[in-house]
Amino acid sequence: MLKKTIYENITLGVDATFDDGKKIKGSIAFLTKDYNIELTEDENNKQFILAKEEFTVEVKDYRAEYKFIIKELIDKYNINQKDITYVKGWMDSDGDDKYNRLYDLEVFLEVCQCSLNVNKFIEEYKKVHHNKIGWYEKDKDTKEFQKTNINTLNNISESNLNKLVKHLIDYYKKSNYVCSIEKLAYILATIRLESYQWKNKEFYGITNEDISYEQAEFDYGCGNKAKNQERAKKNGCEKVGDGYKYRGRGFVQITWKINYKKFNGINGINFEKEPEKMLDFNTQIAVTIEGMEKGLFSKGNTISKYINETKKDYKGARAIINGNDKDFIIEDYAKGIEECLKKSI
Repeated sequence: MLKKTIYENITLGVDATFDDGKKIKGSIAFLTKDYNIELTEDENNKQFILAKEEFTVEVKDYRAEYKFIIKELIDKYNINQKDITYVKGWMDSDGDDKYNRLYDLEVFLEVCQCSLNVNKFIEEYKKVHHNKIGWYEKDKDTKEFQKTNINTLNNISESNLNKLVKHLIDYYKKSNYVCSIEKLAYILATIRLESYQWKNKEFYGITNEDISYEQAEFDYGCGNKAKNQERAKKNGCEKVGDGYKYRGRGFVQITWKINYKKFNGINGINFEKEPEKMLDFNTQIAVTIEGMEKGLFSKGNTISKYINETKKDYKGARAIINGNDKDFIIEDYAKGIEECLKKSI
């Protein structure tokens, strides 16, 4: 089954069995998540159909096509986008006004709920990046985090964010995972916090932990001068140099050899042997979504456990990456980003 966003141009077409100039009938139906695909032959069962668009098209060169955009029909029939799971299209190719699986065309398109105008989102986000969403700094005296204003979104960060959102949505469309505005908000909030490069004020880029060999070996290594040899060995760093080799990389700063190994096979890569490939953009998109959806970052902590059709727990979802560390910050960022996303649907 194909996944489509609400803004895509969609063509429903069939090869007709009669001459040019004649017209054949068709329909577009919007179906809720409860619709049972196995019951599609029962055309009298309408309880799961939100709205239906009836049309006729003229045959040309023994071909009939109907073009539409889901968003336009959503607006026409005043449908709540979140209620839609499938769009069903049907065309009567033999012109007998009867449904026949052998001769006529019936297709189901799964509607991706991450459908949004990315340019509109960027404009909405730029309004609040520096103040309403802001940043959290730890007070030197109280050691408490305080929210502060920051500089407006710079050009590099804007370009990063635009590319990031588009590729996250594209990956979800091609996957079997359920996408939602809330999931996107949490993912973006996490990347905002984890990948901020403070030296050049860059947000939403892939980060390679800016740390010296000596400091990495002290923080993550197993050598005599390491601060916690046992912890390093427990996390797979058993050789001198592993601390630096498996330092933090990516959108969410994957650290330790044991965590690199969890993602082996994504895009055909063995990260244990080639950890630097964590810096590839398309690989990071896959690593981020697969890691959150499958609970690879923290076993058992999947994004759907905290964010689903009946639950939205941004604070709890922090456990996907790092326990409850800065969980209230993630929650605040995610709420601000969610508002921008919803204005851009």
